[in-house]
Amino acid sequence: MSVDPYWEAILFIEKGDWESAHQLIKRYNTETACWIHAHLHRAEGDLWNANYWYERAGKQPLTCTLNEEQDKIKSYLLKETGK
Repeated sequence: MSVDPYWEAILFIEKGDWESAHQLIKRYNTETACWIHAHLHRAEGDLWNANYWYERAGKQPLTCTLNEEQDKIKSYLLKETGK
């Protein structure tokens, strides 16, 4: 069974492996990938770059905590993929 790349990126994030998550997610150009990409840059403190990716994702920069945003991403993925 293959793992959805979005979920795989989330698993890397949860393990603290930001580099692997970044390398994986930057291969994709969907709004969901851009949102995860924005989240990664926000976590790194690179807010200018995060804002660029939020715009590409069609999202406003979030003011919630990183953990809350990660939960929002996971909820969205559950709704969209049913996984």
